[in-house]
Amino acid sequence: MSFSIKKVKDRRIKIAILGCGRISKNHIRAIALNNKNAELVAICDTQVELLEKTQELIKELKKEFTEEIKTPKEFTNYDDLLSSTKTNELLVDLLVIATPSGLHAKQTIAAAKNGIHVCTEKPMSTNLEDGKEMVRV
Repeated sequence: MSFSIKKVKDRRIKIAILGCGRISKNHIRAIALNNKNAELVAICDTQVELLEKTQELIKELKKEFTEEIKTPKEFTNYDDLLSSTKTNELLVDLLVIATPSGLHAKQTIAAAKNGIHVCTEKPMSTNLEDGKEMVRV
């Protein structure tokens, strides 16, 4: 599969977060603090209650940063998130993967095959072979 890397010029970097557990809050706050250069456009988790808690955090950040913080699109299925990027319904420059470590390799590879840059939580993978494949893709 071939794709062209989208250069980000004259706009904020569009970021999606996969996994809305405890560590995702740090990423969301970092994006909010850098809202002149970055924008959270999507959140994804299979647990609806975690999505709701994440939206509550985002509402709190909106009070502090006003119009710079927009409400991100929600997904309960990673494949749906990827599909929306394939159809250009959603532009994502960077996917932050904050899911359990055993899922990182498969999720990273899927995003990379769609031309999306990836930042994973540590560990990047649970074995060397997966890590090498993630880098290769």
